Amino acid sequence: AAKEATKAGAPASALSIPATVRYGPTSLRTPQTPADHETAGAVIRQVGCSRRVFLLRPHLTSQELSGLAYRIAVMGKNEGINSVLIATNDDDDAANLAFPTSTVDSERKHIPPVDIGEKTGYGRIFHVAGGYDARAVYSSGMHERPEELSSLLDGVRDLALATRGEVERSDDDKDVTERFRVPVITMPHGMVNDGGYALCMGSYVLATRDTCYRTLNPYRGLAFDPVGLSYVLPRLGDDFNQPARKYPVGMVLALTSYEADAHDMIETGLATHYVEAQSKLGAIENSLAEIVPWNQQGLLTPPPRQYGQFEGIKAAQAKDFDPEDDINNRLRNVAVANLLHSVSVYDAAGQEEASPALEQKLLPRDDPSLILERERFFEERGSVLVSVGATFDDIFKSKDVSDIIEGLREVASAEPQDKEEKECCEIAATLLEDMQSQSPLALRAVHRLMELGGKDRRSQSLESCIEREKNVQMNLLRGEDFKRWAESGAEEGE
Repeated sequence: AAKEATKAGAPASALSIPATVRYGPTSLRTPQTPADHETAGAVIRQVGCSRRVFLLRPHLTSQELSGLAYRIAVMGKNEGINSVLIATNDDDDAANLAFPTSTVDSERKHIPPVDIGEKTGYGRIFHVAGGYDARAVYSSGMHERPEELSSLLDGVRDLALATRGEVERSDDDKDVTERFRVPVITMPHGMVNDGGYALCMGSYVLATRDTCYRTLNPYRGLAFDPVGLSYVLPRLGDDFNQPARKYPVGMVLALTSYEADAHDMIETGLATHYVEAQSKLGAIENSLAEIVPWNQQGLLTPPPRQYGQFEGIKAAQAKDFDPEDDINNRLRNVAVANLLHSVSVYDAAGQEEASPALEQKLLPRDDPSLILERERFFEERGSVLVSVGATFDDIFKSKDVSDIIEGLREVASAEPQDKEEKECCEIAATLLEDMQSQSPLALRAVHRLMELGGKDRRSQSLESCIEREKNVQMNLLRGEDFKRWAESGAEEGE
């Protein structure tokens, strides 16, 4: 198999991600799966005209990171499908063992999959994706082998870029060599942290009521994994022109390990759609299976041409085709977008800042019977994260971590005069406690990365931020703070 993969131009790591079928015997292990792992970190299954990626373990090995990145990149350029769906349902495919490992372990040991905070709805949450296992990196001695460490972080980087679906160009940056066709859709029903956000860099992120994101690396003495968070977080709210763009919500997430729930993620653009119920995954999968593939989407057929006549006409299937010359370009991927819009409760683009006149028009309080259900929901949307960013705006815009800590300490120690001030003091005290329990060096590294990747630095790109994140992480993985955390056996936040 390895020889055949090499002949096809695929890396050997591609074989670390097995393929599975919906019904029938299947193996969830490969020769590259570690002996102490019951399954591979992820598997891929064909579902009609779509492809589904099951995340069976929250942490992937170096081989699995590279292999999954390659597989997603290839699928993203496949014109014979319509989408790539990254999701794992807690009851789908249980008969076939395609089941998240964290859930299997919780049933076997009777412990919650993630012991970080109580959640509403279904109670405790799954640990969906965390990139690589930092403690395993230390115990295996990889942190002392720069080449292996670099390969691990390169896998994280490649996975983020593959999920994002970038256009690949020649070395001189003039010619397009590969173009991603189909959207990557991620539905993380549980917690995503640090490098695991690489799988949420695609076209659509569907948040359920249990979806959340946290930055945990500073507890470990580490900064950002190379997925581009120092580029993404400073620009939260920009993509959908949301109120969050005015406040340092990204800095709050980066420095305080604040747990952004599904509503926070929608109102800042970390997620694109709120689907609420995990049970919708089956309907999404079945509908994607029936949508025609990318190369058949559209109402117009290419103009007829004689054999060998290419002048002025570029086939949509060519690697270097220009979308402007594709007569069906505006019609491609529209069906997928419409499907996700129809199954979601609301989306990130739906947030708007209403003037008092518009609000009075939409929410006529003189006659409650005139308030429609959709209008009532408009009034209920909100985000605690955005409120925290607005409340502590000046503090988190400080130029130094020590100033942020002092600002929070001053607010936390103030004597509250009313209920609102008391709540503000309590939030400040919580944020302060979280920052003080993390590595000071890691916090300064994260803060500096956020500054260098800020949106006021127009010369920065996602790729340049990823490269900087990798260099910083390489150094911190060999540092004393990471060593002390790995040897302590303590979990993040303890």
